[in-house]
Amino acid sequence: MDNYLDPGLKPNVSRSIQSGSSGDPVLFAAGPLSIPPSFSEQARQDLSSRCAVALQVLLSYKLAPQSTLDVGVPYGVLTALLNWSGFKATGLEDSRERAKRGSEEFGVRMLVRRFEDPPRDGGSFDAIVITDVVERYPDPVTALGYYLDLLKPDGVLLIQTAADIGGLTYEEMLRTGDTSLHQFKKEINLHLFCQRSVALMLERLGCPWFQFQIGMPHKLCVVASRVPQIRKTSDEIIESLSASKFGWLVLALLNSKRELEESRRALQIQVSTRQKDVQTLEGIIRARDEELASVKPVLKARDEELASIKPVLSARERELARVKEALLRRQKKMKGKLPSPNASKQ
Repeated sequence: MDNYLDPGLKPNVSRSIQSGSSGDPVLFAAGPLSIPPSFSEQARQDLSSRCAVALQVLLSYKLAPQSTLDVGVPYGVLTALLNWSGFKATGLEDSRERAKRGSEEFGVRMLVRRFEDPPRDGGSFDAIVITDVVERYPDPVTALGYYLDLLKPDGVLLIQTAADIGGLTYEEMLRTGDTSLHQFKKEINLHLFCQRSVALMLERLGCPWFQFQIGMPHKLCVVASRVPQIRKTSDEIIESLSASKFGWLVLALLNSKRELEESRRALQIQVSTRQKDVQTLEGIIRARDEELASVKPVLKARDEELASIKPVLSARERELARVKEALLRRQKKMKGKLPSPNASKQ
């Protein structure tokens, strides 16, 4: 939680404390800002990714028609999805232009405030979803304290934020092409959290109950509350969504996402199995190579022995040829000295 943007450094260089390291700060340079996508592209991407993930997690603990506040997803896309699910959702934007566009496109209620300075209407919401903005707060503890004050006594805070970098330095991430490099955005992400830092932050804020959830890659997703929460069953979630006017569309989206995740997991299992098969084959090939390497000296010795025997064999063959010639000459001489059969009869 001590990560910060160092004003003494260049604007595109920030400072991060790594999880699991010695605690020494590690400088990293952020890449250039990418061109923002169009409204329709942004909405489509968010609906099928972080909005669907946030809704899945929220439905595990809170059901419609409870009041929710959406913080962080541009244009109120998640706000709209929550309303379609039956929640009484309000969006919070730090851009008046994006708030107006979201209100016009989705017909949702939007507030315009700085993310780290929300309205002070205490005890107003059953749930607050903060997506990909906590890492931008100069003082995340104070900002999250404001949001906790907006919750009802049994309300939940759902946070998704940039995750830690697994103990790698920025140079190592560049060298290996780490897929979490996109989190290093110029003058945007001031912090990278790990589970330990998030847990410490929530405990300091008086949230003894929190559960880490399965979220998006390179993200931490956690549900926190001042009181313990009970998970909703699948039947309860389906019943709640079915009561909403557009709940069947939301169910279709969540089902499609679940099927995609199952297909992805099945593919990952297949890839893992193939990798194990490849490793096994590589082990067999290495064993054969080692066996061949051990046989090579023996073969070389046999070749050298054979090479040394060849001259001896050649000499023996020449000697045998000379003996054969001598025998043939002797046989011819003996044939000439023997009397003929007719002479013996006479």
